[in-house]
Amino acid sequence: MGTLINAASQIPHTLTSLVLVPVLQILALCFIRKGLDFFFTQAELYWLDHLLPDATLRKKEDEAMDAEEAKTLMTNETKVI
Repeated sequence: MGTLINAASQIPHTLTSLVLVPVLQILALCFIRKGLDFFFTQAELYWLDHLLPDATLRKKEDEAMDAEEAKTLMTNETKVI
């Protein structure tokens, strides 16, 4: 009976640590991210924060790239002729 009471008294301590660990991890990530400001420029951190570009932004970049390639091909063709 005594071991059952001891086991029951351990549960709140375990729950407390289970609740605190994710909170402390998020807090640590916030401090680490803020510390990166001292080592990297804002432009570099922008790419870290925005790993997956929006679909519309991606389409705009692709269209701009296609237009630039077409322009390059047109100038190369006129030089050949």
